[in-house]
Formats: sequence, C-alpha cells, structure tokens
Amino acid sequence: VADTPLGELQAEYWNNDTQFIEYKQGQVDRYCRHNYGVVEP
Repeated sequence: VADTPLGELQAEYWNNDTQFIEYKQGQVDRYCRHNYGVVEP
C-alpha cells in the first residue's frame, strides 16, 4: 500500500518487475506450499 508519493513510485516499480515477482512466486511454490502440509493441524 502506497501511502506517500514516494511509496507510490516504489509500489509501481516492484509491481512492474515481473521477473522478480515470478522468482518470488517460485520460492513460495518450492518452500512454503510444500511445508504447509507439515504444520497443518
């Protein structure tokens, strides 16, 4: 959430960096989703 003009620029930059977003989504798929079942009640 961008609360200031500087924050808006930062949010726009990160949201448009598709390579970074895909990389982070891959990390979630590889680690978080796999381990979720381990701690699920």
